[in-house]
Amino acid sequence: MGVSLPSPGLVQFEKGQF
Repeated sequence: MGVSLPSPGLVQFEKGQF
């Protein structure tokens, strides 16, 4: 989880969390 979002900001946030 954390690699299926369209927004770059959200993707970065998810990548940082997961």
